Amino acid sequence: MLNKMLLAGCLLACLDGSAWAQPAPTPPSPPPSQSVRLSLAIKAGAEVRTHELVISDRGCGVVKDKSPQYEDDVRICSVPMTNGLSIELEGFTRAGATEYHQRSQVIVARKGGSFEVGRTNGMRFAVKTL
Repeated sequence: MLNKMLLAGCLLACLDGSAWAQPAPTPPSPPPSQSVRLSLAIKAGAEVRTHELVISDRGCGVVKDKSPQYEDDVRICSVPMTNGLSIELEGFTRAGATEYHQRSQVIVARKGGSFEVGRTNGMRFAVKTL
C-alpha cells in the first residue's frame, strides 16, 4: 500500500503544473475606433460661426478661431456607448466684450444626433453628428 502511495506521489510531482491550471480567459477586445464627423455652430446673437471636424470615437478635437471681433476655443471629446456616443464639450467664446464659458456632457446618436447648450437668447454651442 505504501508503495502505491509513493508511486502516485511521484507521478503527481512529475506532471507539469500547467496540465492542472486552467487558462485565464482573454478579455474581449474593444471594437476598432471609428471616425466621427461633427458640426459645431457657435451662436452669438444673429451671428453664427460653423466649424466642422473629424475625431476618433475615442478621441478629442479642438477648434480655435480668433479675430478682433470674436474668439472661439472649444474642445470636443467622444466615447462610444452602447446607445450612441458620449460627447463632452468644453468651450470658451467671446463676441466683442461678452465672454461665455461652457462645459457639458451628453449622449447622442452616432449619426444625426444633436444638442444645443448655452444661454437662452444668448451665446450657444450647437453640435451635430454627421
